[in-house]
Amino acid sequence: MEELVKGALDLHVHPGPDVQARKIDDLALSPRYAQAGMAGYAIKSHYLCTAERAKLVNRIYPQCRAIGAITLNNSVGGLNPVAVEIAARAGAKIVWMPTTDSLYERQCLFHGGRKDIIMPYWATILQELDQTGIPCPPITLRQENGKLKREVYSILEIAKKEKLCVATAHISHEDAFAMAEASHEIGFERLLISHVLYTTTTYSLEEQLRFLRLGALLEYCYSTFTTKKTTYERTLELIRAVGPQNCIISSDLGMPNGEYPDIGMMEFSRMLYRDHIPEEMIHVMNRDNPAYLIDA
Repeated sequence: MEELVKGALDLHVHPGPDVQARKIDDLALSPRYAQAGMAGYAIKSHYLCTAERAKLVNRIYPQCRAIGAITLNNSVGGLNPVAVEIAARAGAKIVWMPTTDSLYERQCLFHGGRKDIIMPYWATILQELDQTGIPCPPITLRQENGKLKREVYSILEIAKKEKLCVATAHISHEDAFAMAEASHEIGFERLLISHVLYTTTTYSLEEQLRFLRLGALLEYCYSTFTTKKTTYERTLELIRAVGPQNCIISSDLGMPNGEYPDIGMMEFSRMLYRDHIPEEMIHVMNRDNPAYLIDA
């Protein structure tokens, strides 16, 4: 058992079965986390609610908690409060804002003209849907006047009532700050700013500190620097600057040619410890803060 990850929760994993190929499925992944002494992991799908799937996995491997979630893309109706309510009743603990169908993400990937963006695996799925003529409109959280859509407030209220984590996923900076301000206004305290060094969702130190003042937590992912979207050195610098107590670390793994998610969590924790992040702070990032976010 790896002491640095004992009791850890990896809140950002892409296992199979999925619409696209994945490195490992739930039934093979759960015993790996359990063997490492980790408490569990969240099953993220860009297209489907994973709450029922997590329940079945947990019946087979009760020693490691699989955590259900929902991502608010068009396949579940987009910004759909009904889908969030039903997901919560089914046991989901995380709500991701749009990813593949985020207007901002699409603009960055397909119309931004930037050569430094590495196309994610799921972008090909979106392109295939477009080629078949299936409507898949882009999603934004704000109205034309800049105010948040009513559906977003409804989703935050449901999340507050059910003690769900809401993660910003791949929405624009403007949408993310608008949602953070709304969360602060209504007293919602489980907002997670997703992969803050991902190519399209990179936030400066000043922006990250602004999120902290609004009560959010920040997510740093192993895959972000191992896929060269940022560097480990920059990741370490910012974790130190914002304070480990304000962060979670996760793997964001599951890609066929990537590392196994459990290995990613262990390696990330070891690297931080090697670079003098205290063990108790590593536990805050990989265990305590994730547990708070999902009300574990």
